[in-house]
Amino acid sequence: MSRKLKIILAVVAGVVMLALGGGAVVMAAGSTTTPTTSTATQSNPLFAKAAAILGVTERQLTAAYQQANTQAHTTSSPSDSDFRYTNSHPQIPDKSR
Repeated sequence: MSRKLKIILAVVAGVVMLALGGGAVVMAAGSTTTPTTSTATQSNPLFAKAAAILGVTERQLTAAYQQANTQAHTTSSPSDSDFRYTNSHPQIPDKSR
């Protein structure tokens, strides 16, 4: 390869790297605009269908889901079944000793 071609390729590679780096910075920054409608007012088709099947309003189903989600994520201790499973499966002995 000629020296001129190597210089051109190096410059092109540098420009591509700068473009990718700049794009990554923009993507990492995220969107600074606020949505025009809040999540509470948007309809979820899955929740609407489930609410119709259950005979409740979509608002009631959404509230129940949020409550269950909050309760599930605030549980910090493992359940008894997790404890029994862990204790019923002893560790495999290390054969390298």
